Amino acid sequence: CALPISKGNHLDISSAPRSSASSPNTDPTNLIFNYEQAAAYSKFEAGTLRLNKRLTGGISLGANYQYSHSIDDAGSVGGTSTVVAQNWQDLPAEEGNSSFDVRHKVSGTYLYELPFGKDKHWVTSGTGAHILEGFSISGTYSIATGTPLTPSYQAAVADVARGTAGTLRPDRVPGASIAASG
Repeated sequence: CALPISKGNHLDISSAPRSSASSPNTDPTNLIFNYEQAAAYSKFEAGTLRLNKRLTGGISLGANYQYSHSIDDAGSVGGTSTVVAQNWQDLPAEEGNSSFDVRHKVSGTYLYELPFGKDKHWVTSGTGAHILEGFSISGTYSIATGTPLTPSYQAAVADVARGTAGTLRPDRVPGASIAASG
């Protein structure tokens, strides 16, 4: 059983500062530009359980189960994204599940020794036994849940004008129905 934790600080986050009613002098020329700063973070925590069945009767199995969770407020981990913060005046609101967050993962190995050759079930003697003895089938497997789905909608003309082109995330408003239209 293992409990790995990984934390990244001072990651890249891009914002598009624009003038607003609360800060009219932020960008008096209203020039479109992106501001990059090392202010984001990522945090990954996981718990792993390993099970192994030693070779018995020609069969060996191994499995690892991992439960993990990753959150961040970066446009991407590694600074390769063109994603711009939705609200440049509220960067902590960018926090959410990482794009690579996979909660459940099972992976492992298997080995099956073929029952041919001396002291086995079939083809126990002769040339065939000599040729087929010692062969096995082995491999690996991995099964995992998918990455999180993030609802988004196309940016309005006003969003493009302020530099947050592309898709935006809807805001969840407490008390408002998520099923209501609009």
